[in-house]
Amino acid sequence: MEGQGLQAKALYDFEPQAAGEISIWANETVTIINKNVGEGWCEGINARGETGLFPEDYVEILPASAPPPSMPPPPLPAKYDAGPPALSAAPQAPQYDNGDDWDDDWDDDDSNQGAQDMQQHPQLSGPCNYGLFPPNRSSILEAGSKGDGSHQAGHCQALQSVRSVVCPEEGSCNNTRPLPPPSHTQELEGKITWVAGMDPYECEVSSPKKESKFKGFKNYIAYQLTPSFNQVPVSRRYKHFDWLHERLQENVWRIAVPPMCTRAGRYQDDFIEHRMAKLQLWVNRICQHPVMSQSSVWMHFLTCRDEKKWKLGKRKAEKDELMGTNLFAALQVPQNSLDPLIVEGKVESFSKFTQKMDEGVNHLYKTSQDQIKKCSKHYKYECEKIASSLKELASAFDLEKSSLPAAQLTEALRHTEETYKHIGSMYDTKLQRYWESLGDVLFMYKGVLAVWPDIVSFHKTFQSKHKEYQKMRDEVKLSQEDLEGIRQRMDVVSYATLAEVSHFQKQKVHDFNTAMHTFLGGQISFYEEVAHFASSSSLVEFDCKLHWVMLGTRKCSRVVLQGLLLLVLVGNWWALVKADRGLPKQSNADLEIKAACFSSSEATYKWLHYGNLHQT
Repeated sequence: MEGQGLQAKALYDFEPQAAGEISIWANETVTIINKNVGEGWCEGINARGETGLFPEDYVEILPASAPPPSMPPPPLPAKYDAGPPALSAAPQAPQYDNGDDWDDDWDDDDSNQGAQDMQQHPQLSGPCNYGLFPPNRSSILEAGSKGDGSHQAGHCQALQSVRSVVCPEEGSCNNTRPLPPPSHTQELEGKITWVAGMDPYECEVSSPKKESKFKGFKNYIAYQLTPSFNQVPVSRRYKHFDWLHERLQENVWRIAVPPMCTRAGRYQDDFIEHRMAKLQLWVNRICQHPVMSQSSVWMHFLTCRDEKKWKLGKRKAEKDELMGTNLFAALQVPQNSLDPLIVEGKVESFSKFTQKMDEGVNHLYKTSQDQIKKCSKHYKYECEKIASSLKELASAFDLEKSSLPAAQLTEALRHTEETYKHIGSMYDTKLQRYWESLGDVLFMYKGVLAVWPDIVSFHKTFQSKHKEYQKMRDEVKLSQEDLEGIRQRMDVVSYATLAEVSHFQKQKVHDFNTAMHTFLGGQISFYEEVAHFASSSSLVEFDCKLHWVMLGTRKCSRVVLQGLLLLVLVGNWWALVKADRGLPKQSNADLEIKAACFSSSEATYKWLHYGNLHQT
């Protein structure tokens, strides 16, 4: 169906990768002229007047003006009567029109429903902020860099709202909400770390399956997730992962949530498999984090199989009272006070490290992307070019068939041509895969490192506020008791920040050890396979076809070596004569040369003897 003049808002940045595609930027208004392109693409005009294709899920249809409702919506359930706390400054996600939410089979309530649906499901009525949530790449970085009044007011509210809860045991603290069971932190070798409140587990992403709805009009890919703690698989699609990523960014605030892979791409098998590998990497990162792995929204994502409970759980996650700065109200820290100067030094040192690491990761990521392109194009083309040259030479030799050796040589050249073609395809299918695997890890760390400047900035804001309150105490504008309460709230943020720093430092060692081991092992395996294939095919082919040449070469080489052996034996005999006749004694160097001569002559004799026996 044609959507003439249909206005939409871009949710993602999209760079064209093929002919006929156009670029769009987040928050840009585009005009959709054809939504019936298929496979998740639509045709439209961007703000620069360019016409072409872009992903349909990268844009949000702007709602047309509608008349006021004829009747008010039914009231919300009792448990939702209290709205989110005023201190939660999380922006609401965009709502989606029902016609554009085709690709979420469990998200039918993402859009405004009719009066009949509201009466049948009153618990689903009211405002809702979920559905296809685009990963807000810039919001995290902007939050800590803007110096406007609203940002400062938000931090001031955070200082007034965060509280400290003393643990029964000194040196341990809780790090999560009442459900699931709380986790603790501990101090090991001078480092404050998270300690998981549940046994470690894994989750496998597998079995990508193409599914459809609306009688096949809309298609999507669903993946199975199987957690190790119950071995019960659930079916999720990219849109669900996207929603989860948005919720983790809001619900586990000021924790480095890994970025989601982009959703651009079609339904080719290689793309589906590669995206599944990226999702597996992302899921592994969540499972290995002591806070995110226990969060209720993540557990809901992993275990919920009922559609109605899924929708209700999504609404509950979007109205979580501990979003934003309120998350610190659930953190429990020990009584031990932290030295602000020591904490500031650790955070500043880590900030410098992440800046340098970000540069290195970005540089290596660009290199990996360059190598991926070369494997699929440049290296493959070079091998095909060599194969073409060998083919041309073989065609020339094929014109002259006067002898059997000439015909055999031509056949060997043609076999070598096929060998180079096969090696070229190996660059495209195998070596490229190892670079992609390394690039996926680097992409994840690019996103994680991009979050840290805001986490550090948030912590610095708390420190500066604490210094201001100390000054107010010195000016007798604030009591010592009030300052002590502020210090305790400051410690909550410091404990959380240092625990996250420790987890990142530990995780990066594990991730890069694993990534480099896999990458280098793949490189070695690839080049060993290339060498084995070349030596066991083309080289053997030439050995068989030109055996008569090798026999002649061996005879010639044997005559030369026999002559050299004779010279060595004569030299050794003359050295013995000099010694018997009382001639000047030989130096140590002469004796070493003499021993080497005997050794080499013996080895040469054995080689020649073996060759004669072999020839016989």
